[in-house]
Amino acid sequence: MRAVRDRPSGSRLRTLFLVLLGVLFVLFLSASGTARLYTDYLWFDNLQLGSVWSTIIGTKVVLGAVFTLIFFAILWVNLYLADRFAPEFRPESPEEDLIERYHQLVDGHANRIRVLVAATFALVAGANTSSNWRMWILFRNGGEFGYEDPLHGRDAGFYVFRLPFWTFVVDWFFFALVFAVIVALIAHYLNGGIRASGPAGRATSAVKIHLSVILAMLALLRAVAYYFDRFELVNARRGTYDGALATDVEVQLPALNLLMLISVFGAALFVVNIWRKGWGLPLVAIGLWTVVHVVAAGIYPALFQRLRIEPVESVRELTYIGDNQAATRFAYGLDSESLTTLDYTYSTSLTNEDVTSAEDIIDNVSLVDQSLTAEAFAVTQAEVSNYKFPNQLDIDRYMVDGELKPVVLAVRNLNLDGIDEGWERQHVSFTHGYGVAVAAADRTAPGGLPDYLVEGIGPALRVDEGLNETLEQPQVYFAEDLGGYAIVGASRDEVDYVGEGQEATSFRYDGDGGVPMGSFIRRLAFSLRFQSLDPLISNFIQDETAVIYRRDVEDRVAELAPFLEFDSDPYPVLADGRVFWVVDAYTTTNNFPYSQKVDTNSLSSTADLASGYNYVRNSVKAIVDGYNGDVRFYVVDEQDPIAGAYMSAFPDLFSPASEIPNSLSNHLRYPADIFKVQTDMWATYQVDDPVQFLEGALAWKVAAQPTTEAGD
Repeated sequence: MRAVRDRPSGSRLRTLFLVLLGVLFVLFLSASGTARLYTDYLWFDNLQLGSVWSTIIGTKVVLGAVFTLIFFAILWVNLYLADRFAPEFRPESPEEDLIERYHQLVDGHANRIRVLVAATFALVAGANTSSNWRMWILFRNGGEFGYEDPLHGRDAGFYVFRLPFWTFVVDWFFFALVFAVIVALIAHYLNGGIRASGPAGRATSAVKIHLSVILAMLALLRAVAYYFDRFELVNARRGTYDGALATDVEVQLPALNLLMLISVFGAALFVVNIWRKGWGLPLVAIGLWTVVHVVAAGIYPALFQRLRIEPVESVRELTYIGDNQAATRFAYGLDSESLTTLDYTYSTSLTNEDVTSAEDIIDNVSLVDQSLTAEAFAVTQAEVSNYKFPNQLDIDRYMVDGELKPVVLAVRNLNLDGIDEGWERQHVSFTHGYGVAVAAADRTAPGGLPDYLVEGIGPALRVDEGLNETLEQPQVYFAEDLGGYAIVGASRDEVDYVGEGQEATSFRYDGDGGVPMGSFIRRLAFSLRFQSLDPLISNFIQDETAVIYRRDVEDRVAELAPFLEFDSDPYPVLADGRVFWVVDAYTTTNNFPYSQKVDTNSLSSTADLASGYNYVRNSVKAIVDGYNGDVRFYVVDEQDPIAGAYMSAFPDLFSPASEIPNSLSNHLRYPADIFKVQTDMWATYQVDDPVQFLEGALAWKVAAQPTTEAGD
């Protein structure tokens, strides 16, 4: 008997153990999420940009909370009405036993059940809305572009800033009401207000009123959605060219107007149905809407396009194609106000006078292939396996012997893969790269090797006297492709560099790029963030210790400004005795009316601009200090309304272009990614005549850039 009594006890212990494990797992996940949120705030605050973090987090929280409360109210009210309209006596049904057990279970707890059900679904539906925080910020702060669409005569700002949010709100409320209808049907069935079979196979009058009102609201929301769909036509993508073309204007637009009227008519029928028996009128409304939606908005436009437009496209699409041309040129900065067109007369003859007159151009022609030179940099300048150079060097211009000359340069980055594993070596000992290598691009040294203007490491570091720059702070803590984190200010020194004979020289970081982590709470938070016990238990960490993370310059700027797109090629600049990084940033949208969506086949799949959009501007230059990690965003195109909207939302993040130091502004360049996008688009859109544009015979083909990998 004792063994029999022990079994339930053992079962309870196992159950408690499993429950305890589940609770601990949930707590761990919650603690990790909290730690990441906390350390994110510390990182933003260390950069004196805590207001950016609070604005983003605050917007997410407010959006989530508002829509959660609205969804909760919608569900709770409908559940309350379902209970309020429940019949006094429930008619029998095949599932009566199951329903009776349900009522026995919830008897006396109806209000709690309503709150629990409404809150559970509201949290899911409301939390997802926080991902639309960018849309809300643009809605609140967006202005005008000064460009009107030809179909509705509205400024492009309406389509970029306001229409997306209004469309989202209407769609969200439609989903909420559809969900409320489903919940109400279930609740009415459980309460006996609806029976699917038997002599009482009907809905009570109270249930009929309740459902008719909700369905009428759904019909009205559908009418509003059709109203906004009329504006969405300016971004229609029916054929080769985007925008509202012949079929959209002549067929689709009238169909949407008709569907909007039918939806309003259907809403009226649902209301009238309250005083009539049966569901005849709602069925008429639904049937009419279905037929018109399928035929007028689906089948007929497709047939019209194929039979009436495509055979005579050059005639029927003429006006609308012109609208597409004008909008696309404006959206990509290719309109007459942005471009200067010059006539060039080609000649096959070349005289000495021609060469002399173009001497300033010829002297700046690069004779060095940066992809091939990268191998020489890696062999002669990396020194040891702790460092690495990129596969593609950067081209820039510096003052050399009093003249502006082209150079190739690269940062000697820390190579974590070349360092032995171990927490101390990976995070405390080896923390940074060292210096740059710079070579003349218009000449080579004897033997074909690069003619270095800056070379060497440590005491061997040499800066050519003719170069109008110095390198007083060679340590580089922030660079391209530098992941992980570094502990600085520890009780032991860092390795500054490894020189000849593999001798290590020590260094102690004195910048302010690290987040202090001396307290127990912060050590625990970073331990959870990095999923490592070492930050919590290491004896190297003391009161003045700090941690440097987000060391990759692209990750750094993307975390501060996640609403911008960034160029795939950040480039280093040697200025003021240290290394800086310039990252070109873009504002984009896929909602500019009538503009052609970009073809990104010429871009790397990893480039931010390789995603779909139909408007782009290189409005911002982000500059990162390679030693301190300070980040500054400078707005170089204040005429861009999208950049203006973000400036209004994040005033502490952006600075005017006039504040860029001269030592850095002289090295700003036209970024490669947007140049590829614009040249590919201009290849087609340089044709003015719409007929010739449609024919495509005058379209250019951009020459492919020949590339040779180092070692090939």
